[in-house]
Amino acid sequence: MLEINPLVGQLEEAFTLLSGQEMLFEGQDLQIRVAICGIGMMATAFNLGQILNKYTFDCVIQLGIGGAYPTPGIELGSVVYITAERIGDLGASTKEGNFLPLAQIGLEEASAGTLPGHPPTGLTEFLQQLLPAEGLSVNHISGDPGWRNYFPITPDTIVVESMEGAALHYVCSALEVPFVQVRSISNWVEPRDKSRWQMRPALQNLNKTAIALLQHL
Repeated sequence: MLEINPLVGQLEEAFTLLSGQEMLFEGQDLQIRVAICGIGMMATAFNLGQILNKYTFDCVIQLGIGGAYPTPGIELGSVVYITAERIGDLGASTKEGNFLPLAQIGLEEASAGTLPGHPPTGLTEFLQQLLPAEGLSVNHISGDPGWRNYFPITPDTIVVESMEGAALHYVCSALEVPFVQVRSISNWVEPRDKSRWQMRPALQNLNKTAIALLQHL
């Protein structure tokens, strides 16, 4: 909830609150439901799936922060649009400690492949204003900036690590619901050191972008 408090405050000012328990807002020919789906891919997949089986949506928007792999063209506090996702730790390790994605150990699973985005056409122009990035979703944050090299990602691509993005892409794609994932960068993918994180500007920029995005719906 911390990540979207300013956005919820804006909704409370500009929209009518229909249900405080469900954070359901209505106004400006829109109905917006705010949901906190939990931490990690399992909780997100289950809770999002429950919501999508109960209600119909024109678009699902996932907002969050993430860590960026050091890449030219990205800085802390930047806001990115995730164009594709992968599960970043589904596989096995060799005896040397190298990671093998699922396909490299002879197993097939649709969720382990590249999961492209599927935004509604009405948001195309807005999303073009944001930095495009690809996502790696993990259950275990290794802090290893070389982890991206285990995947077929071009060197100049901005890569953002989160714990929920792939669940959004998989669930919404399976249920054929348009969706958008927007994240701001709070830290680099490196050995964990919270003193180097830029949480405040990341949250401020995320909410500014989210409010602007809603105006384009």
